Amino acid sequence: MRLLLAALVNSSISADQLRQIAEEIRLNDKFTSDLASLLQYVAEQVQTSSNQKNQKQSGQIDKESLNMALVSIKRRRLSKKEIIDTITNVAPDFKEQGKKEDIKTRDIVARFLAIASAEQRTRFLDLISRKGEGPSDDPYLRGIVGKR
Repeated sequence: MRLLLAALVNSSISADQLRQIAEEIRLNDKFTSDLASLLQYVAEQVQTSSNQKNQKQSGQIDKESLNMALVSIKRRRLSKKEIIDTITNVAPDFKEQGKKEDIKTRDIVARFLAIASAEQRTRFLDLISRKGEGPSDDPYLRGIVGKR
């Protein structure tokens, strides 16, 4: 309660406006109810925003997802360009900082997984695990299968 009052005092609200708010709180039950509802809503928004910010700042990634991605990348022999293209396909707003040549594949994938949503992570892992599977991705194998 003191923090709320301190914020009001530090704001640009005049003394007359503070008196008017006090009068409304004291006499108007609807105003009090609306104010309580708005404060509850703001508290929930602040908490949600804070949780999302903490998750992104902590940069915590699921090590299992990272290892699975790196194994798929190595097994499929995906180039750095293919990986970045896949990430861009899944999350168009993801922009890797620096030159592609200077950044390790592991770092690119780890940065992406740290900021990606669960849906984006799942989609990325599905895409990189499928690339190179089956004859359709290799022209030589496609030709062999087509002769049967």
